[in-house]
Amino acid sequence: MTPGMTQGPLMTLGAVLTGASCALLFGAGLSVLARPADLKDRLNVLDGQAERAQALLRRRGGSHDYPPGSVCAGVAPAQLEPVRQRFSALATVTPGQPARVQLTPSAPADLERIAPVSVRIEAEGEYAPMLSALDALSRSQPLLYADVVELRPHDHLVSLQFSGRFYCWTAAPR
Repeated sequence: MTPGMTQGPLMTLGAVLTGASCALLFGAGLSVLARPADLKDRLNVLDGQAERAQALLRRRGGSHDYPPGSVCAGVAPAQLEPVRQRFSALATVTPGQPARVQLTPSAPADLERIAPVSVRIEAEGEYAPMLSALDALSRSQPLLYADVVELRPHDHLVSLQFSGRFYCWTAAPR
């Protein structure tokens, strides 16, 4: 064998080892860059929130304190849209005339993350079906609290003006 023939495989092996070492170092460097500097602080905050949630659930009897449907992902309009559609379906008594439902979230006043959401419903229809709709709304989830309920006669129809609120509990940090 000539000395030139052994250098080819040795150089190839050296290049592969050098490339693998560079790839490992590059990967290690990226993993260091990907880890936030305040990761431990963030994890401590999350642990504290989890402990607080567990303490609240133990102290108050668990999720039984909140009626079904009152535990929400949040109070953003997109997150409240299924509730708005449900209320609209319950309050619609005349086909082709859907009830108008407006939901307006309020900022939570305390640390419990219970957000009151104002509800305004307007509908029109016959008297008996409107009473049935009010009955269905009274049994809906989340539980509705009525502030004002007005039924006004218009010829053979009545118009409903409902204003109230429901409470939406979310453990999501704000």
